[in-house]
Amino acid sequence: MERPTPWIEFDTTRFDPKRIHAVKHRLHGHPLLELAALSRFAERMAPRGQLRFHGNTTTAGTAFNTAPTEHATGMSAVETVQSIERAGSWVSFLNIQTDPEYRALVDEVLDGLKPELERVDPGMYGYGGWIFLTSPRVVTPYHMDRENNFILQARGTKRIHVWDPNDPAVVAPRVREDFNTYRSRDGQVYKDEFLPRARVFDAKPGDGAFMPSNGPHWVQNGDEVSVTVSFTYYTKATKRFETLCRANSALRKLGLRPIEAGASPLRDTVKQRAYTALLLARGLVKGTPGELRYGERYAPHEA
Repeated sequence: MERPTPWIEFDTTRFDPKRIHAVKHRLHGHPLLELAALSRFAERMAPRGQLRFHGNTTTAGTAFNTAPTEHATGMSAVETVQSIERAGSWVSFLNIQTDPEYRALVDEVLDGLKPELERVDPGMYGYGGWIFLTSPRVVTPYHMDRENNFILQARGTKRIHVWDPNDPAVVAPRVREDFNTYRSRDGQVYKDEFLPRARVFDAKPGDGAFMPSNGPHWVQNGDEVSVTVSFTYYTKATKRFETLCRANSALRKLGLRPIEAGASPLRDTVKQRAYTALLLARGLVKGTPGELRYGERYAPHEA
């Protein structure tokens, strides 16, 4: 049987999960991403605490974690969604894979890409989805996420700034280590001097980007209401990097100075096996010393 055409299109022969890529997609106009559908969805998500939102006073340099409290709108989440044209807000629908209707969309999109993605980056797990509904000209502050991310523009326009997660001039190794170990975004501070090093996408409906795990980004919305959807996932490689960061953190607590994760494949292998063996001995993980069990099909992701 012929495979259906994937929702997301890109040059699979050149895909590298550690690099930023431009992509195209066919999700603009999808009924689940229309404003009326999102209004109904918000009524289901709000009681679960799965709507995150802030007002229009944010900048690229605003602290991402505290934006909802420091830049509150004074409106409820549902009110914000239902008046998004004039609300002056950014709203994130968190972990849409927890809703059966939207989970089916997450599965359809990521399963359609899985054969090509796993060819170069095996072990996909932890499927997730996010929808961003944004009022005109509102900014999403600079931050990092641990997932691999296909970010797709479905309505309106956005300017997306993305940085290479391995660029030490933008992301210090300790910042990545703390983020992957402790989920701390404290070191993720934007500086204007980063801007020339960004990959910039002026996205309209049908456009998108692939942002690798730990890739810093911030977004400027255009002059109309915007709907953006992200499909995210982890792999064996992202789990391995997290494990190495945790191992480094443990070594620092012992007064040692380990080299950064990814700098030496041989040392990485030794550290990963030793740290995994320790976790197994303590009953904190399941798997073998060479490889952890990588997790479930769906996983709750950080906001």
